[in-house]
Amino acid sequence: MPTFRKRVRFSNLAGTAVAEADAIVDTGATFCQLPQEMAEQLRLTPTSSRRLRLANGQIVEYPLANALVELVDLGEIIATSVLIGGRGAPVLLGVVALDQFGLGIDTEGRRLIPKVADLLSQTRWPTV
Repeated sequence: MPTFRKRVRFSNLAGTAVAEADAIVDTGATFCQLPQEMAEQLRLTPTSSRRLRLANGQIVEYPLANALVELVDLGEIIATSVLIGGRGAPVLLGVVALDQFGLGIDTEGRRLIPKVADLLSQTRWPTV
């Protein structure tokens, strides 16, 4: 799948530290990822950790923290979990944040597009 970047602003939950980056939009990543030095700049405190499978099949464990994420051109801000990668790790915009923003991906146009979220339990249809 072709990749593209999106300008993203991250901050701690108090909004007292902010950092911007051109994040790789990564549909293969569950969470957003920040490099360790950016997480330190934002003064993020890990709340837990997650086991992850890398593209090469290796299983690793990364710290997980909560942060505010803003897509700069939209101005909408969400609170979400972000992985703290190693020093120099790429900044990733993962699918959890994309879902929270209500966005999908146009792979041919390499852009984010609005999507319709699901709320199936309201219909009383089985959701297996």
